[in-house]
Amino acid sequence: MKNLILGGFLVGLCAGCGDVRESIGDSVVSIQTRTAAAAAWKDSTEIFKGVDHEQHFADGFKAGYYRAAIYGEGDVPPVPSRYSGSAFRSRRGQQRIQAWRDGYAHGASIAMQDVVAIEATGSLEPVGYEAAGNNRGRN
Repeated sequence: MKNLILGGFLVGLCAGCGDVRESIGDSVVSIQTRTAAAAAWKDSTEIFKGVDHEQHFADGFKAGYYRAAIYGEGDVPPVPSRYSGSAFRSRRGQQRIQAWRDGYAHGASIAMQDVVAIEATGSLEPVGYEAAGNNRGRN
């Protein structure tokens, strides 16, 4: 009886193992891609140095890189909810939103270039911006 209960417990436990493994794999890819987005931004800062509202541009850049690397190219999504407050209804707020959108478009473009480069080599590795950290001369 004890073995039957233990066996049932193990079967129940292992039934969800595939889901757990998949979730862990998704988390690893997400972390790698966010790290790659940060590395791509770091390598691109000289190009975009001095843009208006640089922090908002950088946030958009990283978001665009991440989304394009994970899901492929697509339309710029609505801005994040943090831009919906009354502070962003002013002219300056609208400029910050536009900076985020512009950064998003540039980040997505660079991600797609990286994806094409990885596909051209036939290698599935490294994931995202050359496994986050290899400088490919964007400075």
